[in-house]
Amino acid sequence: MSAQGDKHADLPAMEDQINAAGFGRFQVLAVVTFILFLISVGMELMVTNIAWRAMPVEEWGGDDSMRALL
Repeated sequence: MSAQGDKHADLPAMEDQINAAGFGRFQVLAVVTFILFLISVGMELMVTNIAWRAMPVEEWGGDDSMRALL
């Protein structure tokens, strides 16, 4: 049983491996991409809301299902 403990004693822990990898260029790119994705989703929702309010049903002659296709 102690032979298995000795075998794993020289291996680095998961935390040590993560710390050795560091925070590199890929991680920065991934975080920036994710933030830009969140911003674009928010902008899309704002534009959809503005267009929804700008299209009165009476003037366009459509029903709510036509507006919902927007």
